[in-house]
Amino acid sequence: MKKKLMITALVLVAVFCGYILGNVIVNKINGQVDYSKYSESTLRDNEETIYANYKSGKIKYDSLKSSDAATAYIITSMKIKDASYVKINGKGSVQAAIANQNILDYFEKTSTGYKSETLSSGFIKIADKTEYNSKSDKLTLYKGSLNADGTSATYNNNGKTYTSAEYKKEFGVTPGELLHHIISSKTVTTATIKTTANGKQYTMTMDPISCVINYAKLMSKTSNISYPTFNHVIITFEIDKNFNLLRYSTDEEYVINYGFSVVCKSVINFSVSYKK
Repeated sequence: MKKKLMITALVLVAVFCGYILGNVIVNKINGQVDYSKYSESTLRDNEETIYANYKSGKIKYDSLKSSDAATAYIITSMKIKDASYVKINGKGSVQAAIANQNILDYFEKTSTGYKSETLSSGFIKIADKTEYNSKSDKLTLYKGSLNADGTSATYNNNGKTYTSAEYKKEFGVTPGELLHHIISSKTVTTATIKTTANGKQYTMTMDPISCVINYAKLMSKTSNISYPTFNHVIITFEIDKNFNLLRYSTDEEYVINYGFSVVCKSVINFSVSYKK
């Protein structure tokens, strides 16, 4: 869910900079990608089977290789789903020509649902908040005004509410996902693994089309633009010996066509905590 909230800020700042600079920032015009040719069900691995194999001991931390990047990510994301409490803080920026938009992101999951908030400061000031109740399966989106400190916001009480199925149908993604990219053995093109002080770190270079078929729809729907074209998507994550996610980051470059071509570069770093 948190990923959705930052999309509007990222896209709007790109459009704003494109308006300011006009044809000066037209680096290249990419053809429109036909994402409809891809099937999510075909691209996904059998995540439930992978998780079951982990829980039964068939997949072991000590035997992980670089080729197991997608498997390791799927296990750690499923553990996030099962966790009774998780808190994630994100910080980063998106650049489009002269614009630099700063992003603060917060996500907190409990046994009864989750809440998230994204604040974006720079040329454009945006505050979005989401609250999800797992018992009623109701997700409410709120718009707010960024306060002068840039790290807090004031919200109105008139949110828009969806069920998970309604949200998936309208925006293409499932609420509460760790990331809205499709991460599988079919979408990871290359991966590296290294040992860290706390565990293992994977860096995955993703196929910039197949991994974003849902993510691109989300960007288009929430910002009223054509589907973006991604030049690269790199995802890095670190896990401990129990496959608990410790931190992760996204590094992306994409092009938005808005009468002209706007190149956006985004880097967001996330830290994960399991303590209240």
